[in-house]
Amino acid sequence: MRKKILMGSMLVLTLLLLMPSISALQQKTIEEKTFTDLVEKFDDDLKEIKELNNLGDDVKFPNLYEFLARFLALRFFRGLMLCLFGLGFMEFAIYEKFPIFNIRGVWLSISTFFIADYIDGIVEKLGWNWEPLTDWIG
Repeated sequence: MRKKILMGSMLVLTLLLLMPSISALQQKTIEEKTFTDLVEKFDDDLKEIKELNNLGDDVKFPNLYEFLARFLALRFFRGLMLCLFGLGFMEFAIYEKFPIFNIRGVWLSISTFFIADYIDGIVEKLGWNWEPLTDWIG
């Protein structure tokens, strides 16, 4: 009987000593699995973002491209509106008094295309791999 109690207490003592290390190993395994899952998800998301980027990876200065494209589109739109006011499609009292706005509208619209072509030539020589800026205008 004494041997059974001694063996039982040794077994219980061994289990009590091993219990914290088992849970620590399980916790570490769970943390590592969670970390690897997050890394894989981040890699997948990064690949999707690169695929969705329509300008591609080799485009240089994409913010400059967006700025110039929007600037030239607004310049063309402003010239078009001045032309419409000057031709009488839209009537406002101030534009009837100053017909020079019609000339300015034509100049803005035409010069926008020349500026876009000039910038496209520079960009092509530098190899920045932009889409033509004239696509934004017309």
